Amino acid sequence: MQQRLAGQVPSFVVVAFDWNLGRAFHRIVIPDDIAPDDIELRFLAGLDVTLAYREKHSSRVPELAQAILQANPRILNAFAVDIPKNTIIKNIAGEVLL
Repeated sequence: MQQRLAGQVPSFVVVAFDWNLGRAFHRIVIPDDIAPDDIELRFLAGLDVTLAYREKHSSRVPELAQAILQANPRILNAFAVDIPKNTIIKNIAGEVLL
């Protein structure tokens, strides 16, 4: 959020549960002991967001996706790096497909 307030708005952000995912991009990592509702996600408004996760965190994806959707990203994709399950949750037309 500090970067957005300073006028430095990334076009793409990765949200992950694992520090080893999305290292090459702007990202936020959600620790295991923090609920998505306890995190300020408003800075994701209007951005392209990819929720990158591993199978072991797949049960946390729906709750985090709903929290991210509350911030109104431009696009929200979910990408499982170790299982063949990739989902467009909110597309460029603003349709929520979850």
